[in-house]
Amino acid sequence: MGLAAHYLIGIVLTLVYLDLLVVAHATSTVLSAILYGTATTVLPWFLMFPSQGMGWLGRDPPGDAHLARVSLLNHIIFGLGIAVWVAVTKPI
Repeated sequence: MGLAAHYLIGIVLTLVYLDLLVVAHATSTVLSAILYGTATTVLPWFLMFPSQGMGWLGRDPPGDAHLARVSLLNHIIFGLGIAVWVAVTKPI
């Protein structure tokens, strides 16, 4: 259930990114997609981790986890995935 929710949130965030491009009359670039993906790191850092009792930025995780760094890297890759998806689905 958690994995399905995570993918659904990713799809919704991607649609938000595409809507923001339409509102701004802009085109997607690799840099803008990566920056957007990076900005979405705010959600786990300040919402998900604290709600699971791990504190802001996941500073109090169980064991020796590096949640802040791992989530940042994962969200950069999420932004790169958005950039690739937009590039592949662009009409020729």
